[in-house]
Amino acid sequence: MSRLPRNGEDVQVTDWVPRVDYPGGGEWLWLDVRLPDPVGSVVEQVVGRGRPLRRSYTRALERELRDAWAEAAEDRIEPVTLYIPTVPRHAEPRSPVSIHGMRDTPDYPRTVEAIAEAVRRPMEMLPGTSLASEPEVTVVDLAAGPACRYRSGIVTETEFGDRVEMETIQYYVIPDVYTEDIWLLQVYWVRGSAPGMVELAQRVAESLVFVPRGGGEAAPRAVLEWSDVVAFDEVQIGRGARPLAQHGFVVVEDGVLSLLGSDREVIDRAAVGEVVVRSARGALGSAVVLEVNGVAYSAAPGRGGYTKAFTLPTDLLNGRRDAEEMARIIEERGGRRG
Repeated sequence: MSRLPRNGEDVQVTDWVPRVDYPGGGEWLWLDVRLPDPVGSVVEQVVGRGRPLRRSYTRALERELRDAWAEAAEDRIEPVTLYIPTVPRHAEPRSPVSIHGMRDTPDYPRTVEAIAEAVRRPMEMLPGTSLASEPEVTVVDLAAGPACRYRSGIVTETEFGDRVEMETIQYYVIPDVYTEDIWLLQVYWVRGSAPGMVELAQRVAESLVFVPRGGGEAAPRAVLEWSDVVAFDEVQIGRGARPLAQHGFVVVEDGVLSLLGSDREVIDRAAVGEVVVRSARGALGSAVVLEVNGVAYSAAPGRGGYTKAFTLPTDLLNGRRDAEEMARIIEERGGRRG
C-alpha cells in the first residue's frame, strides 16, 4: 500500500500482486523471493525428502537455482515455482519445469489485438536459442482479465553442445487492477519431462487472481492435483546384445510402465502389475532386467549420461543405487521381483 498526494491530502493506492495455484505433492517448490536465501530453502526441502542424493546433483541443482534466482531478482519476476522430481534427473536442467510471472509495461496499446500482433512478430532470441515451431497465438478470457495465449517450441544448446528441446506457454494478461501494465505468466518445460503440461498451464492461468500486497494471501498455493509420475532419464536400454536407446527413459505413470527411446518414442509399455524386474547379470548391480509383455529388456539408469569411456567406482555405486531405486519403485507400484 502506498500513498499519493491529491489536493493536499494523502490517498492510499493499493499495490496489487498476482497469486496462482500450482501442484501439490512435494515435487513442486516455491522459490520464495521474500526469504533471505530462497535457493538454500529449496535445496533444503529437496534434501529433506529423505532420498540419498549425489553431492554432484545437489551442487548442480543449487547452481541452476542460483542462476534462476539472479535472473528473477534482476527482472523482478515473482512468483517462481519449480518442478524438481523426486527421482533426480541426470540430464540438465535438474528442474525441468518452471512457472513464473512478471509485470510489464508494453510499448504498444494495452489491448489483446495489439498484444497478439506484437507477439506474432519475430522475437530476438538469446545466443544458442532458436524457435523449433511456429508460434500459436490465441485470445482467451481468464478470471483475471482478457489475455493472449502464446505457445511455441524452443531449442537451446548447452555448453557441451547438447540440444535441449523445450516448450513454452505464455499468457499476456490485462488485469483491470492495472491501468498501464500487463502481467505475463510464463510456463517453460523440457519436452517430455513432465505429463500434462498444456493442461496444467491452462489450470494455472485460470487460477490467477490479484490480491493486495501484504494482505497475507499473495503466496502461491500448492493445491492443484497432478499426475502421479516417476521418470528415470538417461537410461541405457537394450534387448539381449542389441542396444535400443542410449538416452532412453523408464516412466511409471498412472499404473503403466513405459520404455521410451532417446526421442521418447515408445519401445514397449504394459501395466506395471504385469512387469517383472530383476537384477541384470554381469552389471554388478548397476542395471536391471525388465520383462515387459514377455520380452526381457536391460535398463541401466543414468548410464546414458556418462561422458567418459570408462567407469569410475563412484559411477558404479551411483548406478547400483539408481537401479535399486528403479526396482523398488516398480515393486511398490505393483510390479513383481524376479
